[in-house]
This record gives sequence, C-alpha cells and structure tokens, in this order.
Amino acid sequence: MQKIERTESDKWLTHGFIFASCALFLFFAIYPLFLTMLFADYLKNAPKYIVVLIGTIPHQVLMLLGVVFIAKFSKSKASIFEKLHITKFKWYFIPEVIGIEFIVLFLLGVVTLLFTLLLNSLGIVIEEPIITKIVKNCSYFSFCILAIGAVIIAPIAEELIFRRVIFSFLKEKNSTISATIITSALFAIIHFTLVQIPGLFILGIIMQILYIKHKTLVPAIMFHAMHNFTAMTFLLILKIAITEFGFKPPPISFIFF
Repeated sequence: MQKIERTESDKWLTHGFIFASCALFLFFAIYPLFLTMLFADYLKNAPKYIVVLIGTIPHQVLMLLGVVFIAKFSKSKASIFEKLHITKFKWYFIPEVIGIEFIVLFLLGVVTLLFTLLLNSLGIVIEEPIITKIVKNCSYFSFCILAIGAVIIAPIAEELIFRRVIFSFLKEKNSTISATIITSALFAIIHFTLVQIPGLFILGIIMQILYIKHKTLVPAIMFHAMHNFTAMTFLLILKIAITEFGFKPPPISFIFF
C-alpha cells in the first residue's frame, strides 16, 4: 500500500492513536475495576452525586485533555484547532443536525425494538441500561452532573477520540469504509450495553459521515450533543414519571443514550 503523506494537521496522529487506545482500555476496563476493588465500601456509602461524578466526569475530561495536549505540543505548524479539525463552523450545520436527529430517533426506535425482540426470542436476558438505573435512583443534582458530562464533555471528548484520532489513523492504512465500520463498532461496544449496540453503531456511522462530508468535527460534535441532550430530556421526564408517579419504563426507552 502506498504511504500516505500526512498534512501538517495530521502529524500527531500516531501518538494520538496510542493515547486513545490506552485511554479507552484504561478508563473503560481498568478504571471501573479499580473503583470496584479499592473503593467499593466508600462508594457504597458515599453520596449519590459523588458516585455519579466519579463515574462519569473524570475519564471524559482526562481523555479530552490528553488528546488536546498531544495535539498542542506536536511538531506541526498547524494551529491547535486545525490539528483537532474543530474549524469551519457554518450556520447550516444547525438545521442539518436537527433534521438528522428527527430521522435518527425514529430509526433507532425501530432498530432497537427489533433487536430487543430478537434477543428475547433467543432467550437472552436484557439488562436495564446503566444510565437508566442511575437516573432512577439519583437526585436531581446528580442528574445535572450527569447531563453536563453527557451533553458538553462527552460529545467533544468522544468525537476527538473516535472520529478525529482513531478513524483518521485507521484510514491511513485501510479504506474509508473499513475505518468507518471499525471506529463505529468500537464506539458502540465501548458503551457496554448489549441492547443499544445496533443503535450506537448507527450513530457512529452517522457522525462519521458528518465528519467526512464536512471535513470538520463541528457538525459531528453538534449532532452528538443534540442527541445526548434529547436523551437527557427524555430521561428527565422518565425520572419524574418514575419518582413522582411510579411509572415503569418500557423497553423502547433503551433507544436513548
């Protein structure tokens, strides 16, 4: 395969990919195990907002700062925003991502419902998503912490990790389609909820297409944030219904987040 000559904004990708791979393994495999083994007693008795804070914010912030740090101090004449591909905001991104979100909500609902029925027919027990469990039992203050992580930090951190770094690195050695599939599959699997994997894979594909189409992460981040905002709005309504009226959420609630 012919070697691809990197642009000034891409010269840091190898170090970024190494960091991203290590960060995903550390924060999604080792970090939960570390908390469970060493701080189980403390977390069991700690205020709920502390548990939510420790479980949602630190790893996202560290991943974000790690990518920014590596890009910032790489040997390249490009600006930090050019390296991260967070440039070229256009006003038409707003109606575009809103329109896609409306279509995606319906698509994810159908896909997840069909996948749920398939799992049930195979006798596979479907566990309630972790996010729904947390929302049911947390305070509204804890919910706000969760929302900040989901709507502001996660879209930026995850788009930088998956779309900018992992996809861009893999595309240098594979076709665009292969890199998109691998990145989207990893994005889906890393969330650790079986019933949501098809929906998350589709979301990954959509955000990847936005990045490829516009050659900037801005619309992908906007769409990611909007989808999570929609999810958190739904979960807030769900929380009020559960805590105030004893409502039991149906399986279709799994389409969110």
